[in-house]
Amino acid sequence: MQTVDIPPRPLDRSAAEYPARARAKGIEGYVTFSLLIDEDGVVSDLVVVDSSPQGVFEGPASNALKSWRFSAGEYEGEPVAVRVTQTLRFQLGT
Repeated sequence: MQTVDIPPRPLDRSAAEYPARARAKGIEGYVTFSLLIDEDGVVSDLVVVDSSPQGVFEGPASNALKSWRFSAGEYEGEPVAVRVTQTLRFQLGT
């Protein structure tokens, strides 16, 4: 579904765990996902579309997103599955 009247919104977001090795080395970065939020507001599919640096943050970011809960997207008053893009950033000192 490309168009919705009301997009899904995060209701419950747990923070991603910063990898200890990346923290110790001062590495910062991000991971961008394409995720499918189903009619119940559950992340039912997620795919990494971009990350920097590659191979560092994908696992912790994926684990965090799988636990997020959303309000369902709506189309014509009915809950629908919606694919969205979400970026998680990993920054030290924040």
